[in-house]
Amino acid sequence: MKFRNYLSLFIAALCTLCIQSCSNDDDAKSPVSPQAESAFNQKYPDAQNVAWRSVSNKYQVASFLNGSTTNDAWFTPDGKWYMTETDIPYEKLPAAVKTAFEQSIYASWTKDDVDMLERLNQETIYVIEVENKTTRNEEEIDLYYSEDGILIKAVPDSEDNPEDYLPIELPEEVTSFINKNYPNSRIVETEIENKILEVEIIQDNVCKEILFDSSYEWLATSWEIEEGLLPAAIKEAIAASEYSAWEIDDVEYTETPNGVFYVIDLELNDKEVTIKMDQDGNFIK
Repeated sequence: MKFRNYLSLFIAALCTLCIQSCSNDDDAKSPVSPQAESAFNQKYPDAQNVAWRSVSNKYQVASFLNGSTTNDAWFTPDGKWYMTETDIPYEKLPAAVKTAFEQSIYASWTKDDVDMLERLNQETIYVIEVENKTTRNEEEIDLYYSEDGILIKAVPDSEDNPEDYLPIELPEEVTSFINKNYPNSRIVETEIENKILEVEIIQDNVCKEILFDSSYEWLATSWEIEEGLLPAAIKEAIAASEYSAWEIDDVEYTETPNGVFYVIDLELNDKEVTIKMDQDGNFIK
C-alpha cells in the first residue's frame, strides 16, 4: 500500500512538472506581447472570448466578441493599434450607406457579408459583399462605402488578405500636399502598388485617387465626372471622329503636373473602347 502511495505521489509530481513545462513553453510562444495586450484591454475593456494570433511577425491580432459582434483588432507588438474589422448585420449600416446601396445597380444582388473597417488616421468605411447569381458564372463584388454613403470603389471579391486593409502611415510631404491642394478632404484608403502610393480621398462628396511615386512626388489625381462637364471641344471632336455613333459611358478627369486630360469609356452595342483626350479635344495616344 505504501509503494502505491509513493507511486501516486511520484506520478502527481511528474504531471505537475509537465504542466509547468508546457505552461512555460506556451508563455515563451505567446502570440501577444504585454504592450499589445495592455493596449487592447484599454481599447476594448468589455471584450469577451479573446484569442490572439500572430500575423507575418509584424502584427498581433485579437479575435473577440464585443456585445453581439465579432471583431479582429490589429496591433503591433509595441502596442500600436492599426485596425479593427467588425462583422455587422446589414441593418446596422449607417442610413446613408443603405440608401446608396439600395439605389445602386447592385441593389438586386444577394448580400453576403458586411464589414465595418476602423483604421488609424483614416475614415471608417463599410464593405458590402454581394453576389450576382443570375449569370452563368456567379459574380462577386466588394462595395466600399464611406459613412456618408459615397461609393469609394467596387472591386471583384477574391480570397481576401486582411493585411490589404491595413492603413499606410503617410509621410509628412504627402499629408502636406493633400492638405494644401485638397483642403477639407478625408482619407479613406491607402495602398502601394508597383511602387506607386495610391491615396483615396473624399472631397466635396467626390472620391478622388491621388498617386505619388516612390519619392512621394505627386504624379496625378483622378476622379469621375458627369458627361455634361466635358468641354465642348471634346464633344465636338468625338462627334467628328470614327466614334460619332458611340455612346459615352464613363468619364474620368485627371490632373497631372503637365496638365489635365480626360479618359472616356465609349460603348456601341456590345463593343467598348477607351479613349484619352486633352481639354482642347485632341486625342492622346
